[in-house]
Amino acid sequence: MLGKTRMLGPVILSVLVPFLLVSCGGSGGGAADDEATVRYQVEMTEGVAGCLSRIRYRNADGDLRTVSEISDTEWRKTIYAKDGALLYLRAEVDCGEATIYIYLNGSRAGRDRSNIQATLEGTLRIDEEGNATFEED
Repeated sequence: MLGKTRMLGPVILSVLVPFLLVSCGGSGGGAADDEATVRYQVEMTEGVAGCLSRIRYRNADGDLRTVSEISDTEWRKTIYAKDGALLYLRAEVDCGEATIYIYLNGSRAGRDRSNIQATLEGTLRIDEEGNATFEED
C-alpha cells in the first residue's frame, strides 16, 4: 500500500502544475496591451528614512494617494495605466535630499531631485506600437 501512495504524489503534481500555470495567467499579471507599467520610485540620496516626510502619487484610477509613514530610504509603487493617464509623484523632505523617478515599461521617463520637495507631473502617452512616453507638465 505504501508503494501506491508514493506513486500518487508525482501523478497529482503532474496534473496540477499545468492547471495552476494556466489558471494563474502564466505571466504573473501585468499591464494589458493598451496599458503601460508605471513605477514610481523615491530614494533618499542623503540623510535617512526619517528625513522623508511625505510621498504623494496618483494611483491607477487617477486618485491622489499619500504615504506618510516611511520607514526605509527607498520607496516604490507600481501601477498600470492607459494612454492619457495623469501621472504624479512628489516627495517632501525634512532633511537630506530625495531623488524621485518615474519608469515606464522599465525605462526611466522622468527624474527630479530636491532637498525640500521633488515633483514630477505629466501625462502618459502610448502610441499605436505600444511605446510609452511621459509628457511632463
